Amino acid sequence: MPMHHMYTYQYGPDYGFAHGLASLITFIIVIAIVVIVVRLIAGPRAHHRMRRAFHRSPALDLLEERYAKGEIGKEEFETKRRDLLA
Repeated sequence: MPMHHMYTYQYGPDYGFAHGLASLITFIIVIAIVVIVVRLIAGPRAHHRMRRAFHRSPALDLLEERYAKGEIGKEEFETKRRDLLA
């Protein structure tokens, strides 16, 4: 007499596809919820600040280099930096 397990699964052409599709849809929904919550928490300008942090301006790099070399003073550096970041 064959042993029966407590849990039996029925696999076939329809069950496997439906399970995979349901898992994919659930995964997409969870990711979408996480993205929405993070954007709500971060605020409307977070994307702009993050983009600016990763895409630095060559002009800002040059300004920082000139300040580091002592070619410009702190006040001039801060004024020009504010202008570049505006």
